[in-house]
Amino acid sequence: MAKLPLVAVLAWLTLPAVKPNEPAAAGAPFELRLEVAGNNLRAHLRNRSARPQVYLVDQHLQPLELALVTGGQPSVPEDRRHIMKFDRTLHRGLYRELAPGTEVLLLEGTFQPVKGERELYELDWGPFHFAVAGGSHRVRALLEHRLDRWEDDGKNGRMRVWKGRLVSPEVELKLGGPDRR
Repeated sequence: MAKLPLVAVLAWLTLPAVKPNEPAAAGAPFELRLEVAGNNLRAHLRNRSARPQVYLVDQHLQPLELALVTGGQPSVPEDRRHIMKFDRTLHRGLYRELAPGTEVLLLEGTFQPVKGERELYELDWGPFHFAVAGGSHRVRALLEHRLDRWEDDGKNGRMRVWKGRLVSPEVELKLGGPDRR
């Protein structure tokens, strides 16, 4: 597991305190929600506005992140994008439209026990790889919605997208033990 960089600690400490059932950020047309079912995490994006909204979530260019804390200590995932080769072009087709009042599943992942290790679990979440001990963890999903440009076949433009930071309410994830598998 990676050493804990100061930037990761500061990022976690600067997250707004989001309570369950608290409305999304003021002015944001979207609501980000994270749900837990056993070892499984599911992140949903909901359009809470009265008109269609354009969004972009791409695991390489604008990924959905997880902030995971155990016993007050942030877990820093391995970010595999630095070793990947991928097209960094923002194609117009990467953007999606979400109808008013509808919701889309953005990402789903399951913590799996690590073979040969007692009480160690791992999760691949987009380009991020987590390895954590069993126990109770506080988790939030994060999406920095900042990209609006596109380029295709020599043409380029901008999409009308809301820009800002979305943070889901915190959920509790329990890993390990006979009642938590």
